[in-house]
Amino acid sequence: MPSAGDHCSAVFAITTAVVGLGFVFLTPPFQVADEPAHFLRAYEIPEGKWKSDFSNGVGGANLPSSLMESFHPFQRLVFHPEQKTSRAEILAVLKMPLLPDSRRYESFPNTSLYSPLSYLAPAIALAAGRFIGLPALGELYVARIANLIVFVALGTLALRWMPLAKVPTMLLLLMPMTMYLAASVSADTTATALVALTVAQILRLTRREHEMQLHDWVLLVSTTAALGLCKFAYLPLVSLALMIPARVPGNRRRYLLLQGLVWVSGGTCLVAWASQTPGLHARILDRPDVSALLQFENALRLPASFARALVNTGVRDASLLKNSFVGWLGWLDTRLAPAAINCYLILIAVTCWPNRGDLANRSPRWWEIIVMSGASLLAVAAVGLFNYLFWTPLGKDHIEGLQGRYFIPIGVLIVVLLSQSLSSLRRFELPGTGQLWVATAAVGAVLANLYSYEVVFRRYYH
Repeated sequence: MPSAGDHCSAVFAITTAVVGLGFVFLTPPFQVADEPAHFLRAYEIPEGKWKSDFSNGVGGANLPSSLMESFHPFQRLVFHPEQKTSRAEILAVLKMPLLPDSRRYESFPNTSLYSPLSYLAPAIALAAGRFIGLPALGELYVARIANLIVFVALGTLALRWMPLAKVPTMLLLLMPMTMYLAASVSADTTATALVALTVAQILRLTRREHEMQLHDWVLLVSTTAALGLCKFAYLPLVSLALMIPARVPGNRRRYLLLQGLVWVSGGTCLVAWASQTPGLHARILDRPDVSALLQFENALRLPASFARALVNTGVRDASLLKNSFVGWLGWLDTRLAPAAINCYLILIAVTCWPNRGDLANRSPRWWEIIVMSGASLLAVAAVGLFNYLFWTPLGKDHIEGLQGRYFIPIGVLIVVLLSQSLSSLRRFELPGTGQLWVATAAVGAVLANLYSYEVVFRRYYH
């Protein structure tokens, strides 16, 4: 008989595929934050440009002019809710041929720093689309679908492996903002799925009763290496491997070897890719008062200044971060009602509370809570540090550019941490079987996304 966990992964796969495809075609072209830049970075990869061209720290590439021309008609929509588009306009732009030999240089400084792994699936789809002669805008849609397929596959596997907190994790992965990103060309899609898979693998190993096999070693090292390539800010989450008991690798020597491999694989990939970019000399904003190198030197000299800026931002922008975590879609200008956002967060919190269908088979040890808390805080600080370096003017007492969507991957660990912290309250457990809670969560997620459809439709078409 299928367990609640099996139901969870199956429900996620079906719901994500259906809801995601809806967003792929409902969302107008390039109306996901930074999607034009992600699209251009993904397009250059199958052309053999595994790294962008950099000039004075700004990345870009020589690409077909039609790619840029395909998103110009929709630029008027960005930050202008009064502007609308239509099915007829989208179909008209879809008739624009690719013309791959007519080219011009275009910069995309924020996405040129990403490794090719972040865009592997869209890049393959774009190569196939060019081979069969898709128009410029048609390439965007096949890239979106490819990204969604990867998210469905990795997310389903993560939920199947996750030994606890399956339902709140499923809700997090089905959240309107997560789904909106998954149905785009955003590199955040791959990062979120990889984090979920890495966390699930490590937590599964912490509860293993028998020794790790070779494939367990290969999978764990491969995913941590991939995480180092995709987004360095989430690399602190691999410190969860400290929770794996020494008996699982086999003995203390193998335990130390495992810890070393996990960190070396992720760190080596991070350093290797960073060496192919300008690193701290890269420029995302064309402003004289923004310098990652000088900001980094300031942070080293006065670490308290960064900590103070991080705390100030959390306090000042708490509402923005919460809302953009769940449902400020588009370029933060397509907004779900605050009540809907709060209800979704409450549903996640409720499913973290112990219930009769809970899959947790033991309460966490105190040091596991410390490791999970530390990993979460380090990852939050790393996300803040990136924005502090590349987006924040020198001397500012807060961090600019932070959005809630950057914390969705960290949210995977936070819901596990919350679920485990509340597990000691089992005497107050909620009624209902595991299947009931999976069904309740699925209905809540579907309703939230249907409401998101309505918000997107009104914003862009009505």
